[in-house]
Amino acid sequence: MTDTSQLMGPLELSKQPPLDNDNDEDMAWVAEFQKNPLHYPEAPATSTEDCTPALMPTAPLTQGESVARKNPWTKFRQLFAKKSQTDPADKPTYNVAPIRVIIGFLPEVVERDALEYAVGVAEKYFDQIGLAYFDAVPYANGFAFEVHEGGAGRAFLPEIIKYFAAQGAYRSDNPATAIIKTATRMVEVQHLREGLTSIILSENTTKTQSEWLHATERMQPAIHKRTGFFVASAAIFVTGFMAMIVSSLLTRYTPYMPLPDQKIERISTTQLPKAQWQKLEHIMEKEGGVKALRFRNNKWESPELWPTSDIDNGTTAGSMLPNSNAMKDAR
Repeated sequence: MTDTSQLMGPLELSKQPPLDNDNDEDMAWVAEFQKNPLHYPEAPATSTEDCTPALMPTAPLTQGESVARKNPWTKFRQLFAKKSQTDPADKPTYNVAPIRVIIGFLPEVVERDALEYAVGVAEKYFDQIGLAYFDAVPYANGFAFEVHEGGAGRAFLPEIIKYFAAQGAYRSDNPATAIIKTATRMVEVQHLREGLTSIILSENTTKTQSEWLHATERMQPAIHKRTGFFVASAAIFVTGFMAMIVSSLLTRYTPYMPLPDQKIERISTTQLPKAQWQKLEHIMEKEGGVKALRFRNNKWESPELWPTSDIDNGTTAGSMLPNSNAMKDAR
């Protein structure tokens, strides 16, 4: 008969349940484990009551090791393990009541005006506009609006409109109403002949919220309605500021190009054409005639005289130029 202590090898016998050497099932398990200790079979059941369950290792234990090794990938797999999906009915539900609720009606308006009016109501009557929600839905010949301060931001108005429509035409003796519970006071929504309105009830009222009434559709946060202008203004300011910085840098590092020196030309009165008439008179008396007088390079050139052939042909200087008396009168 084989001794099990020799077959177990490095395993610590104090941590294992006692095995029966005469039991063929126990001996088969020991032989299988000795062949392949990394993939051991399931340990055989034992009927001993005072023994502790065996801690089977995933790798061979060294001599004297008494604590079973744990798989290092176990916690890693647990992080990415798919969590069990609980039934939505088992999840806790929270009935978050708004602090204040205002419901009203605007006849013959468009949706844009109704939404803007709702935001104005929130800014006028609510202490914290950052907690406000608003919405507007078509009703009768206009739009009904609803404004909340705080809460979950869910609208009661769609359910109220359905309820009023189910009650039929307006009855002055028994108008349809709906009660909304808020964190401050109860609010009663009344069906009018044209539209609807909301009334804040007194603190000692005994009315409770309508059983059929539930918040349904999500409302718009009022704070987002007013941030569009500020975002656009900030974008324009940042763009202008960056443009100013870029232009300053370009001006700073652009090489300086000095302006060319301005040349001032000074002309004396002796260089004016009027001052040349006296010279021309002397030339005409001696030479006979002047064809042209030109001013070039800041000085008068020598007069161009008429050819002598023209004078021989009868063309005289007097016929080509004004006489000296006329020139004197012109001066």
